[in-house]
Amino acid sequence: MTSNATSEHLRSSILWSAVIAAILSSLVAYLMSAAIPSFVGLAIAAVPATILSSILFWWLFIVRPQRVSVVRGMLAGIVSIISALVLMWLFMGPYLLVTQQLPDLLLLLAASIGFTLIICVTPLGWIFFAIGGSAGALLAWYLERCVLPKANMEQQAQQTLSMLENW
Repeated sequence: MTSNATSEHLRSSILWSAVIAAILSSLVAYLMSAAIPSFVGLAIAAVPATILSSILFWWLFIVRPQRVSVVRGMLAGIVSIISALVLMWLFMGPYLLVTQQLPDLLLLLAASIGFTLIICVTPLGWIFFAIGGSAGALLAWYLERCVLPKANMEQQAQQTLSMLENW
């Protein structure tokens, strides 16, 4: 079981996960819109999709179980990229429904899942997974090595001081 100080640091790590996701997805969106100008809408939709999915999966893999490891961080990053690909298309859905005259949302959902499957098996998807996985792993490594031991030492010092005061 983790202490209150540790769980507080884990909860605040959600913010860092979102900031890292915002920076990396903004960079990828800029490069994508510069390379393929017709995909500017998808590049813009990628930023909120990546931020929301990284917050969700960081919470599910790290904060909720209160276990920090590099593997869990890497998995959170990779799974958030997979779900961000689907969310990107769903965020882009209303625009596509109006401009491309798609018949319904079911077709859009099928297209988003199909697009995600295609991207996942291409080298571009592997690059996205490497970016997401390494960002999650680095944040988990930082928490595991630097932040959480310091929080645990502070808690132990507080417990020692309170024991001395009571004695």
